[in-house]
Amino acid sequence: MEITADRAYLYQFRPVVAKLRRSRALSQRDLKIELSPEARTLGICVVAKAIHIPATQDYDLRPYVSQARSRLTFPKDELKDHEVARALRDFYWRIGIDPTKQRPSSEALARRLISTGFLPKINSVVDACNLVSAETLIPIGLYDIEKIGGGLVLRPARLGESFTDINGETKTLREGEIVLSDDVGPLHIFPHRDADRTKITLKTRDVLIVACGVPGISEALLEDAAEKVGVLAKELAASKTG
Repeated sequence: MEITADRAYLYQFRPVVAKLRRSRALSQRDLKIELSPEARTLGICVVAKAIHIPATQDYDLRPYVSQARSRLTFPKDELKDHEVARALRDFYWRIGIDPTKQRPSSEALARRLISTGFLPKINSVVDACNLVSAETLIPIGLYDIEKIGGGLVLRPARLGESFTDINGETKTLREGEIVLSDDVGPLHIFPHRDADRTKITLKTRDVLIVACGVPGISEALLEDAAEKVGVLAKELAASKTG
């Protein structure tokens, strides 16, 4: 049976080894996300959803951006005091990132949306993710399942390990910072940056959505955010420009 956005299964990845069961339409291979002891100690929790949905660009993003902007009713200067943004900022301090210099990705999206009323059009899956992340302030990662090589683990980065981000910029990771990695290497710096290698393109058909949680953010909020990305991605894909 084919999994589409409104029929995809939602799974919580607990602080042990958890399994994402997917339909045969996605593949016979199970994906697993293992949380290392270091990730468990930090109180990290993720909620993931696998969907089969081709990414498209044949839609008008503007009304969706306008609707999302209208639902953000607080000034951008008050974002940092929102309970989700505050939890993320506290987590950033804990892992050695100054959130006044590098804002959480979801907060940055929300600030941009509030300030400009604009988000760039990329494709239906990425745009759905950006809109939901801006509204909920939940950081959300997207991964092309066919590009994931082997098992997934949230673990500390290793000494000298490199990472090429979604913009194609390569950096040497700081030893100990938490990354989501497959057997090939890191595909996400938790909880704010995805890799170029597994990014969503117009050739993508199967998507892994991962909502990132830290202490102070409930699993219910993560579940809701992951669910909304799948639903909105389907809606955008079905919405044709005139």
